[in-house]
Amino acid sequence: MNATDAGRAHLPPDLTGCLERVRRGDQDAARELIEQVGPMVNRIVRMHLPRRDSAEDLTQEVFIKMFTRLGQYRGTSSFRGWLAQVARRTCYDHLRAQRLRAL
Repeated sequence: MNATDAGRAHLPPDLTGCLERVRRGDQDAARELIEQVGPMVNRIVRMHLPRRDSAEDLTQEVFIKMFTRLGQYRGTSSFRGWLAQVARRTCYDHLRAQRLRAL
């Protein structure tokens, strides 16, 4: 069992297949992936932002990062855990940028 196979044990079967199809460029699979992980990403973003008005934009930024960095996900941990880390870092970067602009 290689690292990728070991990581797949962390994913539900429907998410594993979905990720593989997204990596092949399947747009329907990309929409399905957003539907599956969207509620989790929204919760993380809302939890980290003081105002709800920018949550939609930041959620979209998380999804963009998810798709552009999908090749970095090696499957050695849960996909949802990896995505949650991407979402938290995106929120922290956003908050840090806001503080710097306020100075």
